[in-house]
Amino acid sequence: MLGMIRLGFELPGVGVSWRKTWDRALGLEPMELAEVDLCCKYFAVAMEFEVEGVDVVRKGRFVTLVDMALGIQYAGQRIAAGEDASIGFTEHEEFLHFRRGTGDQIVVTSSVRPLVAVVGEGELVGAFRLFVRDAYLRLVAEHPGLAANPTVACLRSRARVKKPGGALVWRGRHYGGMSDSAGVAAAVEALRQIGYYLERDRQPTHRVKAYRRAADTIEGLPAAEVRARRRAGTLTELPGIGPKTEAVILEAMDGATPSYLTKLESAAGELTTAGTGMRAELKADLHLHSDWSDGGSPIEEMARTAAALGHKYMALTDHSPRLTVANGLSRERRLQQLEVVAELNKKLGDELDGFTILNGIEVDILDDGSLDCDLEILARLDLVVASVHSKLRMASEPMTERMVRAIANPHVDVLGHCTGRLITGERGTRPESEFDAEIVFEACKQFGTAVEINSRPERLDPPKRLLSMAVETGCNFSIDTDAHAPGQLDWQVYGCERAEECGVTPDVVINTWDSSKLLEWAAS
Repeated sequence: MLGMIRLGFELPGVGVSWRKTWDRALGLEPMELAEVDLCCKYFAVAMEFEVEGVDVVRKGRFVTLVDMALGIQYAGQRIAAGEDASIGFTEHEEFLHFRRGTGDQIVVTSSVRPLVAVVGEGELVGAFRLFVRDAYLRLVAEHPGLAANPTVACLRSRARVKKPGGALVWRGRHYGGMSDSAGVAAAVEALRQIGYYLERDRQPTHRVKAYRRAADTIEGLPAAEVRARRRAGTLTELPGIGPKTEAVILEAMDGATPSYLTKLESAAGELTTAGTGMRAELKADLHLHSDWSDGGSPIEEMARTAAALGHKYMALTDHSPRLTVANGLSRERRLQQLEVVAELNKKLGDELDGFTILNGIEVDILDDGSLDCDLEILARLDLVVASVHSKLRMASEPMTERMVRAIANPHVDVLGHCTGRLITGERGTRPESEFDAEIVFEACKQFGTAVEINSRPERLDPPKRLLSMAVETGCNFSIDTDAHAPGQLDWQVYGCERAEECGVTPDVVINTWDSSKLLEWAAS
């Protein structure tokens, strides 16, 4: 049987000389801590690394946490890629070597000791990834400003990774001494990642909300209270926590990957084998919703997921006020959202390598073609998506006039889900609205309004015959998810597949552009 791993660390206690490596950093600004200082001078921890009772690293050996986490991160990447790896200690006094053995076995040896240990590749890589994640959590818990340090940010980027052509993968496995705060953070992330997979797989809304509500509940409590309730067996007395979500919390706080999350992750594959070329060109999603309107998650969570999926920016397009069924934003709430986005951009710009949230709206096209938003608000937004949500069975001629008037509005940048059709899903089906597509697409071309290729599986709008017509007309396009939850942000490849099939080229897709070019285009 392959060896079981214990891999973790502890901070030096009060009075221990190594404690100074933490205390003296607290008076410094994050950017004053250079990479060399982080790796050599600060944040020493007592490390434990044991395989089946064999000390791979002698218990209690002090190492600098950032240096060790970076070394473990790189070694884990090499091992996962099928290569051998090594980890060196301070002043190169010892190297640990990780070489491939039989099957998926990894043989661990030392350059200075008669050490031989054997462990499974998956177990070792999982333990390494969790060490890196817990290192990040502890560093920013002790010194919150470190989240802005680019060296420390490299550790955070491994919390989630993207499968080639597949889903985000949770990297929350941990082996060895989690603090209360780290254990609760792991449970929150595990619950949200389960929600992500369920959203991506188009599972019923109530199932998704159960896990996201549970995450919100425990995140809002002090870590000590969650731990106390766990010991007392009273977690299910909290609102939104049931037996299934409790099981996830307990497993995550114990340092394991919850079994349900493992099952979902194993089942997640590529949504489609086509469209990957176009998807690789996209830099943004320009139509998505948050919990400010009818979305299910906060703006920040949508932004972090978009960034993890490889985007450089996104447009937040919550609904306009008339769409009360979707909690459309009043003028006052829209102005408040502008302030929230400004603050988030300050925060996320540093943490997510310059990722930007654009202020947008999905504005209702009213019966006469006017827009459900005052001009002052429209002028302050970066991007406007205009869509028909009411009287979808209007006769063709007035519907055409209605759509063209909206398209001609100088504030409108994108015509959203133009036919309004529904072809599957919880809401049932709905036929296409009737309008003169030749006139509508010619108006889009003449007035510089992009035609949205809506990627939602229940919409896939416009149909291929109309999408081909828009290509022939010479329109620009925007390939968007219309996501209402983080997991739905991965649906963009569906629209990319249809775009490729209908001859859309990347140069006419506005979200292949850098944000500066997009903003210049939208303002023109």
